[in-house]
Amino acid sequence: MNRSYIYEQKNKVKAYIEGLDEEESKYPVIELTPMLKKRLILSMALDCASSIEGIQRALESSLGIKASKGYISGVINEAALRAQALDDTINLGGIHQGANDEIFQCGIPILTGIDPETSYTYLLEEGKDRSSETWQLYMEVCKDHGLELGTTINDGGTGLNAGIPKAFPGIIIQADTFHALHGMGKELNKVERKAEAAIKVESELEQRVQGLRPQQKTIEKLEKIRPETEEIINVYDTLSILFDWLKILLGFSGYSILDTMDLITFVLEEI
Repeated sequence: MNRSYIYEQKNKVKAYIEGLDEEESKYPVIELTPMLKKRLILSMALDCASSIEGIQRALESSLGIKASKGYISGVINEAALRAQALDDTINLGGIHQGANDEIFQCGIPILTGIDPETSYTYLLEEGKDRSSETWQLYMEVCKDHGLELGTTINDGGTGLNAGIPKAFPGIIIQADTFHALHGMGKELNKVERKAEAAIKVESELEQRVQGLRPQQKTIEKLEKIRPETEEIINVYDTLSILFDWLKILLGFSGYSILDTMDLITFVLEEI
């Protein structure tokens, strides 16, 4: 390369850089105020489900800001208090049926209540335990905010099944379908494993029979096991179809309530 070519390239780069400087002036400048910093922290905590350590790394790597764990925790706790104050003003009078259960965070029970029609969460509180007294206490608090449950959908938990009626006498308790389906699914898996084992034995016997000198005992065993294998396969296939149909019927199947109940009864009888 000659010297004139180098100068020519240098001038091109210089012109390009000057053009970039002009372009940057066209873009808006975002001022990193303390309020924006707090909003970024809350967005990373709530929208991105980030940990405090993750928020620290994101602020430092993207904005060059160092924030202590105490500061970030304080921002989140402050927002939680504002959210709690807002929640306390909400009237729960429009909710008349609930789905109640306990979820766990690090072994700590979180008492939960959801409106099945709207998916609105009217209860999400950390409890010291999940006894009937604790359930009654939190339901009484919801009751003070207008909640009047006429129906509750529960699992077999003794605490919530005893505590909720104390807060709402005469409430109708309906069993949830998840645990029933879960138990039936476990039984269906047993039948499936039994069918797979039978198929494996039959396949091994067929391979032995195809050998050069198959034993008569093996041939007789294969002839005996074939109808048994076919029967268990048919049983599994039938149960699998009925179980899938049952899950559809317990969801939004499109049938009327009466037709759905009749069909569910039929499916359970067949199973």
